[in-house]
Amino acid sequence: MDYGGITWSFWVTLFWGFALAFHALAYLIDGRQLEERKTQQYLDEQRRQEAPH
Repeated sequence: MDYGGITWSFWVTLFWGFALAFHALAYLIDGRQLEERKTQQYLDEQRRQEAPH
């Protein structure tokens, strides 16, 4: 099919690209927070192991 001179595959690729970009952005934003949480979790575990029982 031809919608205004552009084939349907262009639109599928365009919207897929937008979705991929938003997923990557969400991963980068959450990834920073995830890294901070995991670092804090690791440090807390190390402190618990080093603490005298």
